[in-house]
Amino acid sequence: MNALAINPRFAALAPWLETLPHAFACGQGTLLHEGRNEVRLFCAPDGTEVVVKRFKRPNLVNRFAYRWVRASKARRAFDFASRLLAMGVDTPEAVFCHQRPGLLFSDSHFGALRCSHPDLYAPLNLSPTFDTALANALADFLAALHAKGFLHGDLNLSNILFHHAHGAVRFTLIDTNRSHFVSAPPTREQRMANLVRLTHRRDLMAHVVRRYATLMHWNAEQAVSEMDIRLTAFERREQLRDRLHRL
Repeated sequence: MNALAINPRFAALAPWLETLPHAFACGQGTLLHEGRNEVRLFCAPDGTEVVVKRFKRPNLVNRFAYRWVRASKARRAFDFASRLLAMGVDTPEAVFCHQRPGLLFSDSHFGALRCSHPDLYAPLNLSPTFDTALANALADFLAALHAKGFLHGDLNLSNILFHHAHGAVRFTLIDTNRSHFVSAPPTREQRMANLVRLTHRRDLMAHVVRRYATLMHWNAEQAVSEMDIRLTAFERREQLRDRLHRL
């Protein structure tokens, strides 16, 4: 890929966008998140607010793969944003992606328009009694999303933003770079495997899966039991991975 790819709608910002990787490295912008990946907010000369994510440099094998074999996370995030919007799925509009050229993949950045909507984690995961209407709307959204052939690669409550508009709940997806598009409607196996990351809160998961299964004309209680088994296995794998990581 070229070092810098820009959404044509933001071509006028090209000179400023070219400075962002260096500005990011110098610690400029407002820090929004610091972890495996780092996220900063920048404001363009025309007032456009751009959220920029710098992805963690991968291991040596992936540095070769991302340079010569497959698209980087930044490039996938850039391309997926356009595809999702074209499908009628809301996600922050991509502004640019950047990959430092060289024989091996190095640093990469992805920038999108700022979206200030809150995510679902607090209203659904933290309250003693979750909002059932919001949970129902989420299940309906996920069923419709899967029907479009999209499987979010990290489908959890923190990656789904929401707001109310015209008397309905609207959802916005973020962090889509590990996602998959399928040409045919996903199978039951694919759907259940995709839902398992949604939440560790058992009563919320049961509620969402029950609603989802009803929409799919599945046996709802059977689906809830299956998901409980899947979630337990998923949590054990995560615990094992964490122990190995610490070692």
